[in-house]
Amino acid sequence: MNKKVVVIGGGHGQATICRGIKNIPNIDITAIVTVADDGGSTGRLRRQFHIPAMGDIRNVMVALAESETLMSSLMNYRFDDPSGDQQDVAGHNLGNLILTALTQQCGSFFEAVQRAGKVLNVKGKIIPATTQVISLYAIMEDDVVVQGEANIPDKENHIRRVFYDEVVTATPEAVRRRTTVKSTSISASVKMAEGSSRMRIFALPARALAIETCCCSAMDRSPTVAVA
Repeated sequence: MNKKVVVIGGGHGQATICRGIKNIPNIDITAIVTVADDGGSTGRLRRQFHIPAMGDIRNVMVALAESETLMSSLMNYRFDDPSGDQQDVAGHNLGNLILTALTQQCGSFFEAVQRAGKVLNVKGKIIPATTQVISLYAIMEDDVVVQGEANIPDKENHIRRVFYDEVVTATPEAVRRRTTVKSTSISASVKMAEGSSRMRIFALPARALAIETCCCSAMDRSPTVAVA
């Protein structure tokens, strides 16, 4: 019986976990990926085409690709921008452009992610946390409100809380419909960027997870959950 694992998060942490566990025997991985990034190539494309952020999803796709092929390498290729003016494709990531083109072609960001995943032959499922175009806000300890994920780390202050300024609906495929889950854990040897390390990935109660993250696994049985 396959061990069902759900990895929730974004950034390099989620991609690193996915790359490390994908070759564990009898594992069924689902990655639920944030789409709140608004910096760099991702930010430019979401502003120009009004589509969810795709950069973290691209990273997870490459991490879960069955093998390192030319296509997976191209997904991470970034066009040079020696002048720093970000004109035309300068500074853009090719994988981001491909996902943008697929979204326009099929009319659905979710479907674009699934099609790109098939091309890369990813080992698992990749689900955007939402298909809305969302902006992350943070209230700092001095009550200053900062808009945009890319701007939050620039403030030399502690974060009191983060929030959205609108109701955000989770992607249906990312929402768990049953509220009971058996607590389980597995151990896995994970090869990180810095070397080899040992990781324990713990199952979390579905209801508590839903409160904390606003989305949880769509798996049918006892998922093991890693939050990146």
